[in-house]
Amino acid sequence: MIDLYKDAREIAKYKIGFAVSLGRDSACMLDIMSKITDFKKCYFFYWSFYEVPLPYQQRYIFYLEKKYKIKINIFQMPKKQKDFTEKIRKEQNLDYICFGYRMDESLQRRGQLKNLVNAIDLKANWAFPLRAFTSKTIRGYVKANNIRHLFTTFKDVEYFGEDENEKE
Repeated sequence: MIDLYKDAREIAKYKIGFAVSLGRDSACMLDIMSKITDFKKCYFFYWSFYEVPLPYQQRYIFYLEKKYKIKINIFQMPKKQKDFTEKIRKEQNLDYICFGYRMDESLQRRGQLKNLVNAIDLKANWAFPLRAFTSKTIRGYVKANNIRHLFTTFKDVEYFGEDENEKE
């Protein structure tokens, strides 16, 4: 049996930052990592497509900050993610920036993540604690741990409509 948490435990040994995306994978990443690392030593940020996040995004960010006792810094979406994360990493004295990417998302992601040692990209200084998770294990984790995530709890259903993927 694959130890899905092995990568997360290895990454938790370092001083890390989190790219919070507001989706289900990001919610699971935060929840898992909150159990194995000291969030007081971490840095959190969200890239917004807008100058100010939309109201439902703001509500969810506030919920995460309250739940995990963290501060999520909001920035406009950068043109080059790698340059931005490198700047943040140096300014905050971080070893790595964590993303909620999984190998099962696409062939490109599989190629990007498969051969990393301990799910850490030493060239980009990025880490991927959920790399071995699948969509099914993420859904199972959400259900088993009663994880609230943006698209089930905080979105404006009147505007966006129901999400058929959440009815599984």
